[in-house]
Amino acid sequence: MTETQELDMDLIPAMTAKLTPRIDLDRSLLEAYSDCPMLGWCKEAGKVADTSACADSGTEVHTVFGYMTDLYAQSGGNVGAEDMESVKAELLKARPDVQPDAIAGAWGALWGVWNFLRHLPGGGLRNPDDVLLYQGGLGERSGQLAMELLPEIHGRGAVYGTSEIDLLLAGACAGERYEIDFKSGHTQFSATKVQDSFQFQMHAALMFANYPDVEELHTAVWMTRFNRRTPWVTFRRNYAEQYAARVLSACRLWMGTHGSVAAGGTPSLHRLTCVGCPAAIVCVDAAPPAHQLAKDPVAFLLDTERLQEAADQRHVQLVEYVRRTGADIAAPGIGFGLEAPTGKARKPSAAQYKVYRTGTAVESESECDLPAGS
Repeated sequence: MTETQELDMDLIPAMTAKLTPRIDLDRSLLEAYSDCPMLGWCKEAGKVADTSACADSGTEVHTVFGYMTDLYAQSGGNVGAEDMESVKAELLKARPDVQPDAIAGAWGALWGVWNFLRHLPGGGLRNPDDVLLYQGGLGERSGQLAMELLPEIHGRGAVYGTSEIDLLLAGACAGERYEIDFKSGHTQFSATKVQDSFQFQMHAALMFANYPDVEELHTAVWMTRFNRRTPWVTFRRNYAEQYAARVLSACRLWMGTHGSVAAGGTPSLHRLTCVGCPAAIVCVDAAPPAHQLAKDPVAFLLDTERLQEAADQRHVQLVEYVRRTGADIAAPGIGFGLEAPTGKARKPSAAQYKVYRTGTAVESESECDLPAGS
């Protein structure tokens, strides 16, 4: 008969803690919480659709460039024209409803990216082993990186921030890396936009957390729809604490929002504008115009036209009032009339005057006194 072993009761808490699942927060979710806790919560809770035809088209484009990178990374340098034909075929297999936009977003950049993968900027062929990480890569070449944001506590696993890098290349020395991020939409990126981006500051934080020998991460956005690339933006390790703090701050907004919802409240709102926010239609704190726009854009447009007509009529009445009284209307912080401060006196320009018939009692009026169309 097998002897039954007694369980050491002191080990139960430690065993339970090991079973607490770790929590992964994706970069896009953390960025949404950074923009607005309500937006982040609505996306996480499924209150709004976190997808669109444009996003789905972008996913197809990223898949194609990941496929291209994998071809080169696994080739040992033995690639030819037939490989590019297989890349084109992969793009043509995009989901049929978004295929035309995916082709428009990627086709013009296929050869540019292919040549960039194969050749070094100063000339010569790039070693495929210099392709370190990429989307769809397996094992050590997986583009998915993670860093711990909050340690494990009783009842909650450790919280990690995660993001996937599209393409990471080795630099000329061990202390530098080059990141390419593919964007297939219509947004125009600049070096300043890359530098200030939550996404790329988080990528820098992930890089410095996972690779202690890396001192500089050079990042560029390749706008594949236009086949244009931004200048390289350098993120340095001496700013790593700043980048990580921004990600941690977004994580704390996530933590605070979950506590608020659990207590029966709603996430706090701190957006400057709600226009264009996908959560505006369900957000109780959204500014009324943004909520109405999200609910019925056609009705919002018609209402706006009627309000514009009413505003034009009010402007006519304000002009007439100032003209008759000879004095501007003054209110705290705002005024209406002719006495707006200009910094220095100026002579009236020719554009201010209007041709009128002689021999009549009609007074000359400046064009800026009357609304357009009067």
